[in-house]
Amino acid sequence: MNVSKSTLIATTFLIAGVFTAQAATLTDVNWQQNAAQIKQQHKSPPDEDIPTRLTYKSQLFKMDFHKEYLFNKDGQLVNVLYYKSLAATANNCLSDYEKVKAEIVQSFGEKDTEVKRYVDFDTADARLICKNTADGTYQLDTKWQTKNSTFSLVLATWKGQGYIGITYKPL
Repeated sequence: MNVSKSTLIATTFLIAGVFTAQAATLTDVNWQQNAAQIKQQHKSPPDEDIPTRLTYKSQLFKMDFHKEYLFNKDGQLVNVLYYKSLAATANNCLSDYEKVKAEIVQSFGEKDTEVKRYVDFDTADARLICKNTADGTYQLDTKWQTKNSTFSLVLATWKGQGYIGITYKPL
């Protein structure tokens, strides 16, 4: 198969554009938007639509996530959250977290991850990280900043359910 140099260059830019577009979904938060404007941007209706929250199914880094927009009582956008629920019986919590982190690092650089362990992993079974995450005894948090937001990648728990989340807040 004979591939021209221009085809290789075009393909490289196309692939780079795809990764940049994925990362751009993480950086471009317009904190001035209201719920009606956000609904107009989406092709499908939200899965959840209440005055303080809109939730949509989403894809991020080739993984299924939910994307949630949170508003204060005045309708001001105050938080954007991507989250992926994890089963306590799963064994891929840490690898999924590291996969998402690696994608973010490509655009935003390496950052230290804060690890909170309330279990002694010298005596505990490391294969139980998803269970430990669900019960709140194991958490990870990595933080970055954009020009108008701070965002964190977390492996944490919400009401006994482990999840991977990316949460944005305005500066």
